[in-house]
Amino acid sequence: MQDVDLARPPVNDRTRSLGIALLLCSLAASACASGRLLAAPRSADAGRGSASAQVFVLRVSQVTGAAITVPVEIDGTQVAELGTGDYLQFEVEPGPHVVVVGFEGREESQRVVASAGGRYFFEFHFEILSTEGHDFLRPLDANEGERAIASGKYSKLTE
Repeated sequence: MQDVDLARPPVNDRTRSLGIALLLCSLAASACASGRLLAAPRSADAGRGSASAQVFVLRVSQVTGAAITVPVEIDGTQVAELGTGDYLQFEVEPGPHVVVVGFEGREESQRVVASAGGRYFFEFHFEILSTEGHDFLRPLDANEGERAIASGKYSKLTE
């Protein structure tokens, strides 16, 4: 008869497979892409009470597409690449502007007519297997945008 150590459960193929799966998941999560600014935004405080406006682009934190940075353009100029859970704050002059987020023919755009001192928020959700073949960029009202940033779920891109 063989002695069994009840304090230490036996390792079987299922336990070993689960351990390997957990290790691979943690390695994949640590390989998440981080965003970067490509064009330096003007001072974020300069937009408050001045003749400029603030545009915020938030990328939802999710596992899908986590290893991919997503380009952000404002008025045809790429200003950043957002990683999962990043957000960008950018100053613009009053007037019409186009915010584009996406890549490889999967761009989503939103038009905004900015007013002096205004704050405009957009949230990007990455869809790798979208049935419509594109991702999702939606405007947020100012209160919703401020709450999203204050929640701590997003990391601000800085120089």
